Order: sequence, then structure tokens, then C-alpha cells
Amino acid sequence: VPIPWAALALHFGSRYSHPRRFEQKFLGYLRSVIGYYPEVRLESTAAGLLLKPSPTHIEQRPARR
Repeated sequence: VPIPWAALALHFGSRYSHPRRFEQKFLGYLRSVIGYYPEVRLESTAAGLLLKPSPTHIEQRPARR
């Protein structure tokens, strides 16, 4: 799923006057989040973030009987 930088900025960084500055700060914060969820699969592109299918970060419950 591609998410454009403009859409991310609307939700997380509307106070930045320069879009490139927002991208840099956002990616810095994202690195700390990845520390808690290292299995996440995503890619930063010039257009935005590309989210790829990733394993869940929540353990599955045992099946009910």
C-alpha cells in the first residue's frame, strides 16, 4: 500500500513548512517505532512510504475448542 508524503504530512506534520524536512523527521521517528516492531516491511520512496505485508506484531491466541 503506497502512502504519499502529503497524506502523511496532513496527519502527522502539518506544522512543517518544507516537505523534505517533514520526511526527514518522520523517518527518524519511524526508526524508533521499528525498534519495537522489527518485522515490519516498508520502504521509503520519493513519493512516500510503501507498506508491504508484514507479520502481525501481536501474538496469536490459541484456538478455541
